[in-house]
Amino acid sequence: MADKRDELRSKGIKVTGIVDHGWAQSIYFKDPNGVSLEYCCLTRDLSANDAVMQERGTIPLAALHFDQAGIAEVSRVQSAGGRAAAGSAR
Repeated sequence: MADKRDELRSKGIKVTGIVDHGWAQSIYFKDPNGVSLEYCCLTRDLSANDAVMQERGTIPLAALHFDQAGIAEVSRVQSAGGRAAAGSAR
């Protein structure tokens, strides 16, 4: 990962330091059009458990600082079971 980071930097590309995610390492940079890119390398073998969606935690709704319109929208979507409500333009 350090070699790839140094290679990109030698070409004048601004690259982040190596970010260690525990299961992978990444560096981040932008292409000439300003699109963000990631170069990632797995650092451990993944197991079948890694392929299962797992709850990582919850955030209280109040912590998101929604205004009343935002709270109404979240409630509408939740009441539709995650699907857009009938008549929605979404």
